[in-house]
Amino acid sequence: MKKYMQKIELVFICVSAIWGTSCSSELEEVQSEASMTRSLELSKDDNSTLKNYSWTFTYKGEEYSYEVMDGKMTCDERTYKIVDLLSANPNLVTFIDANDKVVYYDTRADYELAENSDKQLLEYPYGEIKSINLSLFEDKKYRGHVLVYDREGSDANLHVKGWGDRISSVKLDITGEENHAPLPKIRVEATFYEDIQFGGHQLVFTAYLDMAAHKRDLRDIPLGPGVSGNWGDRISSLKINK
Repeated sequence: MKKYMQKIELVFICVSAIWGTSCSSELEEVQSEASMTRSLELSKDDNSTLKNYSWTFTYKGEEYSYEVMDGKMTCDERTYKIVDLLSANPNLVTFIDANDKVVYYDTRADYELAENSDKQLLEYPYGEIKSINLSLFEDKKYRGHVLVYDREGSDANLHVKGWGDRISSVKLDITGEENHAPLPKIRVEATFYEDIQFGGHQLVFTAYLDMAAHKRDLRDIPLGPGVSGNWGDRISSLKINK
């Protein structure tokens, strides 16, 4: 009888262990799908803070989304981990294309490899850019004093001109002629840097021939994923490339 009871006890222990493992796995799966919340540091200056916004971005071919309401970021665990990774990168590249798709890159080299791989096709006789117009506005919604660049080039220190940490909205427009062959469209790229001498976070815009000007209010763009700070009054240097 004693041996029989020992066998029953052993079977019960084994079944309990299996059932417990199964329940534990299911619980972990549910937890991984649950929303996670983080409080963000908010500035006293409302102009430098994004308190309420939704953000969708792509990183290494995968799409992620999160929401910020009253300074609290909410997302799933998958996004939470990526946001943690990217927000720790001091040289993060934010690329926003003409269709407002947002892509993050770890380095400038990663961006160049992914976004400029077709540049060898973007040469004569496929098209010709006649004019470039990059307008930098002091205020949001393309108002206030304006600084205009009308050609390729770079400016390593906007503070010298009195425009460092002063730009709130931008507009990039190009004109020219393009062969309408089934090839990538001719484009111009403007890169904005948080620091002088092309350092810190980078924000990249592109504009295309035969398309509307690319314009953005910088106060609507977070400096990085999962942060309350935005690109308004952040730009210290820039480059314009064909």
